[in-house]
Amino acid sequence: MKKLVALGHERIFQICKVFRVEEFEEHHAIEFTMLEWYMGGTYLEAMEETTELVRKVGGALGAGSADMVAGRLKVCEVKALFLETAGLDPFPLDRDALFSAMEERGFQGLAGCDTWADLFFLCFVQKVEPRIRALGGAPCFIKDWPASLTAMAKRKDDHTVERFELYMNGLEIANGYTELLDAGEQRARFSTDNASRAQRGMRVFPPDEHFLDALGCIRAPLAGVSVGIDRLLMALLRKERIGDVLQDRLTLG
Repeated sequence: MKKLVALGHERIFQICKVFRVEEFEEHHAIEFTMLEWYMGGTYLEAMEETTELVRKVGGALGAGSADMVAGRLKVCEVKALFLETAGLDPFPLDRDALFSAMEERGFQGLAGCDTWADLFFLCFVQKVEPRIRALGGAPCFIKDWPASLTAMAKRKDDHTVERFELYMNGLEIANGYTELLDAGEQRARFSTDNASRAQRGMRVFPPDEHFLDALGCIRAPLAGVSVGIDRLLMALLRKERIGDVLQDRLTLG
């Protein structure tokens, strides 16, 4: 899709089936529907457009859904949530320092955490997610994620990128960010990812040279958003299982 943007198609979207190799559970399906779009602007403008999308879908569904998304959506920073719930800031810490900080705070499951990312997500699941669920049905944007976890987002500072996730009813609904358009930095991130994969005995991939060339042809700023349609319907309709939404075969609009 970024290559299409580079050819001059500045506002594009697609709705399609995507597949993920994981067990079918209450909130996960092997096959699900994704909406993805690109727009001129930063992740802040993308958050506003995502808010408008949720409002319109909620209004179309009725049954009180519009009330649920009325007003400005709550916005939280990842760092602030970690400080509030776990009493630590993981961003400036390396893997060993983060391990020690979490060990001091009595976290369970540390033995299986080989990387900084493993520790980050363990803390997120044990501390941050319960705080998100405590918001009830109130939608919440969580922004400014670790740079090491997002390969294609523009940096905000040394530790974070301009990225958000939208949560509703405790579920991740959408993911978006200001797109990285610096081909040199993008190539370096691909190399870093490949080095990490090789170290873990995983397959490595050659860089997509056409993609890297296309980045220089895109007018900045550019933001991209992906929305899990099935999960969005779950949240708006207050469904407990994703299978309930898949079976309903709802038509929006």
